[in-house]
Amino acid sequence: LSEAMRELKIAHAVTGFKAAYPQAFHYPAVTWDDIESTKIASFKSGCSNRDGYSIRIAANELSYRQEPKKILFVLSDGQPADYEGYVNDRAWNDVKQAVFETKQKGIKVISLFFGEECLVQTFKFMYDTPVFVPDLTVLPRALGEVFKRVYLE
Repeated sequence: LSEAMRELKIAHAVTGFKAAYPQAFHYPAVTWDDIESTKIASFKSGCSNRDGYSIRIAANELSYRQEPKKILFVLSDGQPADYEGYVNDRAWNDVKQAVFETKQKGIKVISLFFGEECLVQTFKFMYDTPVFVPDLTVLPRALGEVFKRVYLE
């Protein structure tokens, strides 16, 4: 995704996130000024993430950008969860609310789902513009469709 945006001359940043209640951590892999995306390869998946909080942080950062079209891409397994009861309905509703708040700021949210098929309905509940990626072989085509849809609007 980062490489495609760079080739298309689209300003972007990439940040990973995780949580360990009561803290949340954000790891910038690509800053707005970077000319490469190699740090992304160091990301590792794991558990404990407060997606709603991290969506709000990213939306706040995007709201200060000068680009006329703002898009927040969220890559997810569809399972926001952390300690202190941030699971299931509470987490899903928080993500849905964070997506709504982001859209209210004029920022489009595109979610890429890399999770298990049994979580598709939950993912659709949280994100109203999901892109399903059942395996990485469909990722280039899926991204092409997303870019067309978003930039031709």
